Amino acid sequence: MSAYLSTLVTDIRTLVAATWTDTPANGIWEVENLEMMTWDDTSPPFAFIMFSPIESTDEYGGANAAYIVTAHIGYVGITTGDSSAQRTKGEALRDVLLVSSNMPHGTVLDVTSISYDNNIEPNKYFVQKDYTHRAVVVTCTILVGDILA
Repeated sequence: MSAYLSTLVTDIRTLVAATWTDTPANGIWEVENLEMMTWDDTSPPFAFIMFSPIESTDEYGGANAAYIVTAHIGYVGITTGDSSAQRTKGEALRDVLLVSSNMPHGTVLDVTSISYDNNIEPNKYFVQKDYTHRAVVVTCTILVGDILA
């Protein structure tokens, strides 16, 4: 499974870099837990990729090594007082994910949410610290693995 995940991370980084062009190449990180991220040590803009627990699926037959991955892809940038820039960033990535649904190492099944309000991590932290940057998080489900025809 780890091989599928590492190639998927590369695919997602490629899409993020092409969509959120203000994000530096070394500013797209894979994180395990948003609450444990050291937000004070980072300067926007940057992006992050986090995965929920991975589920195997037999929907494509028992002989296949297929997995459903839920990816949370986030962008953090400076705001000018409202969330319109974050919403626009999220919508742009949603559109790219849906159009590029067949990435080299995975198939986007659905984009389930675009969240940018102050109740999501890391925005709760940014509000608490009175920072001027905010995040948008795009959540999608992706099919990865070997699916025999």
